[in-house]
Amino acid sequence: MTLMLMRMTLTMTTRTKKRVAVGMSGGVDSSVTAARLLEQGYDVMGITLDLLPDWARGEGESTAVVDARKVAETLGIEHHVLYASSLFESEVITPFAQTYAKGLTPNPCVNCNVVIKFGYLLDFAREHGCDYLATGHYARLVDIDGTTMLCRPDDSRKDQSYFLWHIDPSLYQYILFPLADTKKTQTFAYAEKLGLHVAHKAESQDICFTCTMNHQEIVERLCPDAQIPGPIVDDEGRVRGEHQGLYNYTIGQRKGLGVGGLEKPYYVYKIDAATNTVYIGPHDKLMVTHVRANNAHLIGLKPGDEINCEVMLRYNMKPVNALVKYTEDSQIDIELEEPVFGIAAGQSAVCYGAISGVSAVLGGGIISCVD
Repeated sequence: MTLMLMRMTLTMTTRTKKRVAVGMSGGVDSSVTAARLLEQGYDVMGITLDLLPDWARGEGESTAVVDARKVAETLGIEHHVLYASSLFESEVITPFAQTYAKGLTPNPCVNCNVVIKFGYLLDFAREHGCDYLATGHYARLVDIDGTTMLCRPDDSRKDQSYFLWHIDPSLYQYILFPLADTKKTQTFAYAEKLGLHVAHKAESQDICFTCTMNHQEIVERLCPDAQIPGPIVDDEGRVRGEHQGLYNYTIGQRKGLGVGGLEKPYYVYKIDAATNTVYIGPHDKLMVTHVRANNAHLIGLKPGDEINCEVMLRYNMKPVNALVKYTEDSQIDIELEEPVFGIAAGQSAVCYGAISGVSAVLGGGIISCVD
């Protein structure tokens, strides 16, 4: 074979490979994602997001960047770092603080997935010639009767579809979840087999930007006006103490109430921003049978429709059966078949339905009201 022919053959081979950008966080899941795609013959490019503003990060370079870069070197793949701290602060951290300041309990991961990972990062990947963006999420995309649906993965204990419900379905065609059929134990074993240094790296259990500051400190920095004292009132209307800002409390909280001399266990069951009041009461005051959610969408439903399905009202809870009514544009009413403890406004309500033998995400909304 002549040199020119060899070059042509190599060029044609390269062009037929699908190019995939992998969002590499420096953890074991995204590292194994990159390795698997490489093994499957994709042209893999790793991208790590450096998101934390200076005031929220520790000393030195981000460990995510350091670990992801080392994994990329081990795998022999291209690696890039995207610095997006300003975008992350304005679109994720600040809304998080503002939501807490209003007495709600935010879920920043849902917002981050929409704006940052499957917004900014996906746009970057496509602008740089990538056919797909892959992440280490435990979720599955399934073609059901010609429609791509977000579904639960094999490992139900690591199911992250709850955090992904708000992604625009039109983007599914550009997304890969290579760990859909993988148990977490298999992910660790695969990383160890490849000799990746992150094979035994501990999983982060916290929101990524609360590693150096707790949520109260973040609210106080970004929303200083939220530090407004107000009454703590029990379920019988008695004032039992004074709070120093609604953001210090969340629904279901029992410890750190700042109230002494309680004769029985009390929990936060209501936070009223209009009157700047925190309400505490016994366990049964937190049992919820009705939820309303805004900013909602449900696949295939229009205002006035209703559907029986399963609903998750916080991450990792056991799904419960419910009647979901699409009352008007971007609003759903959820009637639960059985009471659920401690549901907080600001979290996501995610609806699931069994379709063609798989549990698919039908849509969801942001909880605005519970009773």
